[in-house]
Amino acid sequence: MKWNRVLLALIPLAILIAIPMMFSGQGAKSTPGGRFIVVITPHNEFIRGEFERGFRAWHMEHYGEPVAIEWDIPGGTSEIKKLLEKSHRQALLDGASSIQTDVFFGGGSFEYTDLARPFPLPGAASPGEPVLAVAPLSDQVLAEAFPSADIGGRRLFSEDKRWFASAISTFGIVFNPERIEELKLPSPATWADLADPRLQGWVAMTNPSQSGSVLTAFETIILRRGWAEGWAILLRAGANARTFSGSSSEIPKRVSAGACAAGVCIDFFARAEAQVVNGAGSGGGTRVAFVAPRGETVIDPDPVAVLNGAREPELAAHFVEFCLSPQGQALWQFRKDARVAGIAPPVEWELRRMPARREMYEKHFSAFVDQDIGNPFDDASPLPERRAVRPLIKPIFSALIIQPRELQQAAWRAITRHPNYPPVVDGEHARIVTAADVTDPRLYEWLRLFDMMPTVPGPGGKEYSLATDEGIDAVYRGWIKGEWREARLWEGDEEPEVALRRMMTQKAIDRYTQIIDGARAIGIDTE
Repeated sequence: MKWNRVLLALIPLAILIAIPMMFSGQGAKSTPGGRFIVVITPHNEFIRGEFERGFRAWHMEHYGEPVAIEWDIPGGTSEIKKLLEKSHRQALLDGASSIQTDVFFGGGSFEYTDLARPFPLPGAASPGEPVLAVAPLSDQVLAEAFPSADIGGRRLFSEDKRWFASAISTFGIVFNPERIEELKLPSPATWADLADPRLQGWVAMTNPSQSGSVLTAFETIILRRGWAEGWAILLRAGANARTFSGSSSEIPKRVSAGACAAGVCIDFFARAEAQVVNGAGSGGGTRVAFVAPRGETVIDPDPVAVLNGAREPELAAHFVEFCLSPQGQALWQFRKDARVAGIAPPVEWELRRMPARREMYEKHFSAFVDQDIGNPFDDASPLPERRAVRPLIKPIFSALIIQPRELQQAAWRAITRHPNYPPVVDGEHARIVTAADVTDPRLYEWLRLFDMMPTVPGPGGKEYSLATDEGIDAVYRGWIKGEWREARLWEGDEEPEVALRRMMTQKAIDRYTQIIDGARAIGIDTE
């Protein structure tokens, strides 16, 4: 009896030990003593399950060897990039010949492009090898997978073969049609619809400092609509936010639950939520719908890559080859009941993502779950390029929206409750109202203050406005790239971006406070 009590007492401990193993992917190997790869990824359990199952079968068919995958899932793409850089730096400093991870699977092309560059080491005469390795894929494999090297001006693989598009993604608005109807709003069609004042308290947002996909979406808004109009949209959408999550995958969940009516989202998160809530092939039903604003979004590769110092470089390259093959590509979009000779469909989950291989749309579109996506290779258009935009989004968004959140939202309420703010008709799309659109002097000043981009100090006491091209480029070079470090504009041990954010936040607080005080002085409730 005594031993029975001991065994019973140990059961909870055993469960606590087993749970992390289950969810981290440890124990995924079912080939004792056999070969396996460690894949680090932000992908969800549905993708991991289908790709592990598919890779095992494909590898046995093509190489006659049983293999397995061990998954490492530490967080989102931004967190993974930081972890890989840290482990790579340590390996270079230690002179290690291998690391514990073989493949990076999933994320955005921006992060992969960064990781494909020579890696800087403090004090070293020359940079070390990039985090990503050159994958030994044949020219034939690449030519079959990518007859053209780009989509809408964006490369589908790096020229030096360090990363390859496994899937492609687009960005748009996930919304709850039931909530939109209750609010007497039209279905969202453009980014500007997130700025509608009737959506106050109904928008789901993600901090772009914590999500690479949302950062790309915000960059797209600014590049497509222009700096001034793009920020006008983001400022109003942020002021409409009910919540700011740390992960973009939370946005469609909150929208489908009805807690929020709409939010910025990458396409496959919206479709995955529709898959869970409404069932495959429903298109989102009445609880989840997704729209990619026509002519206002971008197609971005979702890559896969072999890591430098991989334990199993050959097997890692096989996984990349599988991802680019018709068998791997089919997992992204085929229905479970699809019957295509030589290509197995997914077994449990229809992943509802866009394949990166063009022939999948041209030869097998009838097997797709989502018949509304069309052929993105026909519709994609180049995105204007401006290197300074993306790095500036995080500090500006944080300083103007995240840090002074309550004040910013109160200022927005003051503006939209002003008696001369242009009325909005039920069922119609609202337009972006700026200072140039009003004649009331008080409302004009409030809108001017609300949309004002900060000024930033430079060397010699010169001030640079982030509303001008000159100021944008100068602040990017001087503060973000650190070219003004010798000017002592920030404390020596402080990161310049942190100092920049702190400085801009205080200026935003002062402006929002002016609006709120002015509104209260004439009896406008800002609560």
